[in-house]
Amino acid sequence: YPVNQNTPVDAVAGLNSVSHSSAIWTAAYTLLAYQQGAYSIGTQEADLVDALLDAQIDENGGWTAWETAEADATGMAILALAKYYNDNADVKNAVDKAVSYLSEVQLSNGGFGGTWGENANNSACVIMGLSAMGINPDTDIRFIKNGNSALDRLLDFALENNSGFVLNVGDTTINAYATQQGFPALIAAYQMIKNGTACNVYDFSGNSLTPGRATGKGTVTTPSAPSGDNIRVTLTIKADTGYWLNNKSVTISGTGATVYHALIKALENSGITQEGAESGYVKSMTKGGSTLTEFDDGKDSGWMYKVNGALPNVGLTECEIDDGDKIVWFFTNDWTTVPGTTGSFVGKGTSSKKDTNEEEAKKEDAESLEKPAFKETTFADVKKDNWHYESVKYVYENNLMQGTDNGFEPESKMSRSMLVTVLYRMAKPEEKANNHNFADVPEGQWYFDAVAWAAENNIVNGVSENKFAPDEDITREQMALIIYRFAKMQGYDVTNKADISSFIDTDDVSDWALDALSWANKTELVNGTSETTLSPKATATRAQVAAILMRFCENTAK
Repeated sequence: YPVNQNTPVDAVAGLNSVSHSSAIWTAAYTLLAYQQGAYSIGTQEADLVDALLDAQIDENGGWTAWETAEADATGMAILALAKYYNDNADVKNAVDKAVSYLSEVQLSNGGFGGTWGENANNSACVIMGLSAMGINPDTDIRFIKNGNSALDRLLDFALENNSGFVLNVGDTTINAYATQQGFPALIAAYQMIKNGTACNVYDFSGNSLTPGRATGKGTVTTPSAPSGDNIRVTLTIKADTGYWLNNKSVTISGTGATVYHALIKALENSGITQEGAESGYVKSMTKGGSTLTEFDDGKDSGWMYKVNGALPNVGLTECEIDDGDKIVWFFTNDWTTVPGTTGSFVGKGTSSKKDTNEEEAKKEDAESLEKPAFKETTFADVKKDNWHYESVKYVYENNLMQGTDNGFEPESKMSRSMLVTVLYRMAKPEEKANNHNFADVPEGQWYFDAVAWAAENNIVNGVSENKFAPDEDITREQMALIIYRFAKMQGYDVTNKADISSFIDTDDVSDWALDALSWANKTELVNGTSETTLSPKATATRAQVAAILMRFCENTAK
């Protein structure tokens, strides 16, 4: 029963309500779930049996979740089909072939390899499958190679203090996935050997059940804080309607630092909260009253993350990070379609960061973070008949400007840090600038990299020797000067200038901005606020900047 409710959870009804996948990582466990009782499920159990039989590779008798047969996938299929072995001739034939396949591919050390190399998970899954069939993984001659049994090899992955399993022999740190599979494999082997009968470790059908009630109470141990010298990484959060954080620079201690530590640091003072990170899986994130939770957009929707363009195979509390890493969190409505998951199981792998070709990773990352199409409803405060509608659409779709907690806020003032960040995105520098002298731009601020880059390239000076004033509103003439300098740095022609003496407020233009404003007016980037006024000291709005950026990209840059 859920907290404060008297209506019980109907797990079987929930399972029946979804379409079942034939993928080995889900079909096997779904079938095991249906085996726990006499449920009214129609043909779903039989259909899953047929689906697993159809998925078997005829030439060798194994199963796979990838391209070639895998020992772990085959062990899981046997585990799910063992119940039907004596009553279904097709199942008996398939399982016999699978057992022969496993014997043939067993390594000389007693273990099992695969696409991701030899690891504890392979041995564990095979042992669970054999035990479910009553095959002793320690003494059956078919599973002893050079004196090494399948059970012997599994125990090679156990830590000396018996606290858990490592993923690869030679590792010294406990691995959650290896332990999660190695532990039930030990139980299955122990019960099978002790009783001399088959033991399916996932068969709970003989257990007596009493209703359970959730209390809503409980604690999770927060991961230990990292130590040592600082590292700097960037972190992005991409929601379903745009970026909540974009390349925020995060500085944390480097020894023991994980994606969890970077996420928690990045969320400080960001207005974004999350649920679940300390347990290794982010269930939801909230910003400005908008919450995105797993399953909001369907059964396969939720939060995922990448490190340097690759999907790690571990939870965020275990994924170690290094200086310069780029972390991207994104909400997907179907994780099975995200490049790198192959439509199967995200956690498959042997390293904390999945090795991926750099260019391919960049492409995959771009695909997974593709913006939704801009619509009239994207921002509540930007309507189709607004003069700035097309400009806002352009900067949004080209990732130059994002929304705020309250929409796009077209009439809000543009700050110095905002404009510098926009130009930084346009420039896409390959290397970060490391230094600046501004005391009011500390490391970790979302605009730190942009300000350092702009200062190094003489695009923006401070308001004093050691003060940048990042939150100060930017005037129209300041904006013209900054874009003028940016254009020069990019190698564009800035020699054409307009005669702006016809404007009645020309005397209000600062001497240092005269050339820039003349150029901006000639190129129609900065027009008059009326036929006779330039309003150089007026503060630029977000809508005005959006329009100028669109003109710059479509005319000057082109």
